[in-house]
Amino acid sequence: MVWFSTIGSSREEAGLNRGECPYFLGDSQVAQVVKSTGVRKEAGYLYYLGKDGHVWRTKMARGGKKTGGGPERVALASVSREDGWLYYIDKSGDVSRSEMARGRR
Repeated sequence: MVWFSTIGSSREEAGLNRGECPYFLGDSQVAQVVKSTGVRKEAGYLYYLGKDGHVWRTKMARGGKKTGGGPERVALASVSREDGWLYYIDKSGDVSRSEMARGRR
């Protein structure tokens, strides 16, 4: 596996696809793409990885208004979680993970 720094190089220059390598900022790992889902995010919704490993969304409460409706599944991802990692939906709509910060001050 080839690693690269986001400072001074890009995936395209290195000839890598999105899922082949994690993102780095200096010497520390920032994020790693687990599954490409390509979910299009809409404003006003919270997107998350459910306990079942699929991508879900729910309407965000704004200014005391009711959320309206329950959560809805937007993508089948079938991601199995590992301990010590934080899973989330990134800006591109893909499932990504970052190592949890434990014991730092």
